[in-house]
Amino acid sequence: MTDRKPFAHDPPGVPRSVADGVRIVDGPVVKMAMGPLNVPFPIRMTVLQLPDGIRVHSPISLTDLIENVAPARVGTVWRWIMAVAGNPGPTGSTPRDDRAVIPDKLAVGFVAQQMVAPDPARVILAHGDCHLENPVPRLQQALGRALRKAA
Repeated sequence: MTDRKPFAHDPPGVPRSVADGVRIVDGPVVKMAMGPLNVPFPIRMTVLQLPDGIRVHSPISLTDLIENVAPARVGTVWRWIMAVAGNPGPTGSTPRDDRAVIPDKLAVGFVAQQMVAPDPARVILAHGDCHLENPVPRLQQALGRALRKAA
């Protein structure tokens, strides 16, 4: 395992180890259109070394439920927007605009329970900083609303 903590924007396209058989590769910061604005959005993929080969994917479930972009990595205007949206790092959360359009909040709560239940050692996020140490309390905080819906 590497001693470097993986961050979005660490050189794009460079695989970095986060555990045995698990690497992440940060992509470029893409612009997501929100009305007249273009929101900077870091992206990431994971590469899993399996017994029968390699699987490459984007961390699907957490991609939309938790965004965890460090405020220091964006400009002042985006820091303010992230604060209003409720999803800045270091914990992150589901952005308010996403929460507003999710039709089945109870189902999301059950998915959140399934993510926390196995007591993961690390959590890889597609958008923002990963939780590589003691991730469960951070997940519980970030997914608090969803977890309360399912309780």
